Amino acid sequence: MEYIRIGKEDDGAHLLCGGERLHINIDDYHPTITPPPSSNGSFMSPAIFTECNDDMRIVQEEIFGKKICYINSIIFCTSIRDCLF
Repeated sequence: MEYIRIGKEDDGAHLLCGGERLHINIDDYHPTITPPPSSNGSFMSPAIFTECNDDMRIVQEEIFGKKICYINSIIFCTSIRDCLF
């Protein structure tokens, strides 16, 4: 959850949707299925950030959880180069 805050407050990205803590009810699982390692709400809904750039911490660092950072690029070749290197 700290990276969601960093993305919004420190980096100035716009959180389009997601990024909320998901609370898992252990009773919803079938008795023969092993429950998740933690059922106390340590799951996060996928987050989509917009208005991002290459200098942002949420773009540069690997975040544990599902997230997408949309970076608007005018030049296609520059975008491909940035993805490869």
